[in-house]
Amino acid sequence: MQNLTQSIPRHVWVAISAWISRALVAIVSLAAIRILLQTLGTEQYSVFAILSGLTAWFLLFDLGGGFAAQNYISERRAKGEPYSDFIAAGAFLSLALLVFAVLFLLLVATPIANFLFAQYVDLSSAQKRDLFLVVGLFSSVVALAGFVNKVWYARQLGFLANVAPAIGPVIGFVLIKFVAASTVSNKLYWSCVAFFAPPAILMLIAASTLVPSIAGQRFETLWRNIKLILRRGRGHWLFAVLAAITLKIDYIVMSQTLRGSDIVSYNIASMIFTSIFFIYAALLAALWPSCAEAIARNQWHEIGGYLRRYISLGAILIVLSTLLIAFLRPQILQLLSPKTPVSLGLGLISLFGVYFVIRVWTDTFGMILQSISAMKIFLIAVPIEAAIAVALQIVFVRQFGPLGIPAALIVAYLCTVSWIMPVTLYRKHQAAIKPSAANVSPVEADQVTAFSS
Repeated sequence: MQNLTQSIPRHVWVAISAWISRALVAIVSLAAIRILLQTLGTEQYSVFAILSGLTAWFLLFDLGGGFAAQNYISERRAKGEPYSDFIAAGAFLSLALLVFAVLFLLLVATPIANFLFAQYVDLSSAQKRDLFLVVGLFSSVVALAGFVNKVWYARQLGFLANVAPAIGPVIGFVLIKFVAASTVSNKLYWSCVAFFAPPAILMLIAASTLVPSIAGQRFETLWRNIKLILRRGRGHWLFAVLAAITLKIDYIVMSQTLRGSDIVSYNIASMIFTSIFFIYAALLAALWPSCAEAIARNQWHEIGGYLRRYISLGAILIVLSTLLIAFLRPQILQLLSPKTPVSLGLGLISLFGVYFVIRVWTDTFGMILQSISAMKIFLIAVPIEAAIAVALQIVFVRQFGPLGIPAALIVAYLCTVSWIMPVTLYRKHQAAIKPSAANVSPVEADQVTAFSS
């Protein structure tokens, strides 16, 4: 048994911890839908769903510094060099950006909230502002204090980064039940506080462990490393902005065009599939440092093995999950919304299934390119993808309702990154092996062939 345990790669153990964590979060989140629908009703729950859909936008406050610092730490580890100075620089940068985020959100909350919730006439302007602020502030804390997760992943301690995020939603679920049973008048607001505050508080506590690392560094070293992080992080941040425009414009579009009941249907389908896809995304996040170190050592055959194994695994996961969701659709709706009428059509389920199979393929190649900070191709391809996705979502949602969102994303992916990312990685591989191609051994030649296939 001990030999079996030791034979499993570290990144797989990290992924297993993420799967367990995400399973817990998924169960809690889906159970929260049931309570919130019963407590708030369809219209107010659709407001909660829109706010939840905005959280990815607040992740942009880190300016890509988290991933850049993680890559620097992984590279230092691969070379056996010290890396505490990059931990200190990343922690200091995150603290400064958190102050900026708070001030920025206080400035823009009112106009953004009035735009997003224009169709919700029962909410006053002050209520809309307060809802946006409470979700925005807590989500920004999670995003920036979450730098500690990047440090844990780079140190190959990703299981810590998976345990902490699972505790917050569990506490949030318990607090939501208290709000539902209470007599408070503004249950939508207090439900948002109950759900979004615990992860932020716990992440702040975890991030506080990095503060002592700042004290031991000279300011000149901190500033130099912050500039290095920001310079490398620009590509990651621009990619994140474009990815948000592509993938997270959905709730913004729907807030202007669809009824609350349609938004709820989309939200339920999206949450189910996103929870399933996170099983695969957790594996990619755990695999990221291993890919960075393998390429740093020029071991491309390992990359080829990762691609074959994990893309196959991810595709099987999504296909089987889609079939199971379609088969159990009546039971799922009865479980999540026993009293409030909610629809979950087979068309929406099928489109989400196709979309996430495409995501498995594309995100795997994208993760490997990001692990070596090969961001130029993202800055070329993703703007085109974003333009196609946004334009088609606006058109398709008006024509097909919530089905228009996954349909638009499928077209945008197939037209751009789904083929551009594999081609780019293949070219990176060819460029890496050309200088030494004349001197490779038979074993190395077999490894090159294994990757290329």
